[in-house]
Amino acid sequence: MGTIGGALGEYFALMSLLLTAVLIVFLNLQTLRTEQTTELTTSAAMLVTCFAGILCGQGHTLVPAAAMVITAALLAWKQPLSGFSLGLTERELHSALTLAILAIVIYPALPEGTIGPHAFIAPRQAWLTVLLIAGIAPAR
Repeated sequence: MGTIGGALGEYFALMSLLLTAVLIVFLNLQTLRTEQTTELTTSAAMLVTCFAGILCGQGHTLVPAAAMVITAALLAWKQPLSGFSLGLTERELHSALTLAILAIVIYPALPEGTIGPHAFIAPRQAWLTVLLIAGIAPAR
């Protein structure tokens, strides 16, 4: 459905994404009515598949192929990843999120190259050292 919508144009691409979302909501309501648990990973995979189809319909190949390989791998490793994530303590999760903030938010905001008198300080390289130390330090 995503590929057909993507091939027909932007309006149809959005409609195929909307129809996929409606289908997901309907399927999850059906599973809740039968008192089963909803499969949010399956729902997310359906949305990613639709979006990858839209990209394919618009002529893109590399990004949708990579997205689908990653999605298939995550679905295949669902049980081990779930067991790993449930085994994390609150402190470990807090430490991982702090490290992610340090890496994803602060690092790109730092200027590239060197700064200061005599071009002595390289902020991004110095921050990589901070990330390395923060990554190997024990959780507190």
